[in-house]
Amino acid sequence: MGTIGRLWVLFVLGVAAVPLSGAQEPAPVTEPAAVRMARADRIYGPVIGFPESALQSRVATFEYAPGLRADLYWPPGFAFDKPLPVALFVVSVPDSIFRKELGVSVAETAPYVSWCAAAAARGFAAVIMTVTQWSRDLPALAAWMESRKAALRLDTGRIFLWVCSANGDAAVALASPGGALEGRVAGMSLYYTYLSQMASTPVPGFPVEVVIPEKDDAARMRRLAVYADSLAANGNPVRVVRLPIGRHAFDINQDSPEHRKVVEDTLSFMRECLNRSP
Repeated sequence: MGTIGRLWVLFVLGVAAVPLSGAQEPAPVTEPAAVRMARADRIYGPVIGFPESALQSRVATFEYAPGLRADLYWPPGFAFDKPLPVALFVVSVPDSIFRKELGVSVAETAPYVSWCAAAAARGFAAVIMTVTQWSRDLPALAAWMESRKAALRLDTGRIFLWVCSANGDAAVALASPGGALEGRVAGMSLYYTYLSQMASTPVPGFPVEVVIPEKDDAARMRRLAVYADSLAANGNPVRVVRLPIGRHAFDINQDSPEHRKVVEDTLSFMRECLNRSP
């Protein structure tokens, strides 16, 4: 073979070795949510009205930082052919506390497995995480999702935050000016959320659902109601849902038609926010 021929072969081989621009990464290896639910801790949950069809949502576990876990859920039958908006179930309580109290990680509890699977069944990606120190770990999670969005098929420009109980300050911090998700939050749902006086105010514009069970801690629910007023004044459209006989964690331990409707309405609100054009 002459010199020109050898150069041509080397050129062709070099071109073949370069990946095509925009080539899609392989889809992650997943398993049905039914597998996770079968071994989930059942002290609490699952979420009331949990649809059996959601058990076919797909799920995989990743390490987003050393020793920290993110479980990602995708819709049943998802072809991993497009990016999906994200429902982020925010946890700020250190996972060591869950393990001490329940013997399992928060990601292995029936409430979070079922909420994530139900959200995924609506057509989103859903994420639940473990943390040690939320002020450091949740920004690390946001950065990890951004860096892995192509492989995980995530639309990180459209994120819905769902938060309950003692995790409130962390969620609103993510959506506040300077927060790790500033400008990327499409909506938020605050379920019987405990907020400190130091809780930040998110950027205006995106809608917020505030769910207040009247039989929960009275002082904390008053604080949540005041925070809802401050959100409205800030320019966030707010829908306040009051439950006259609702208790703390009603969504996993107080099954009734009224409370099922609240959960269903939250999933519809989530879909409405995530499907809204940017």
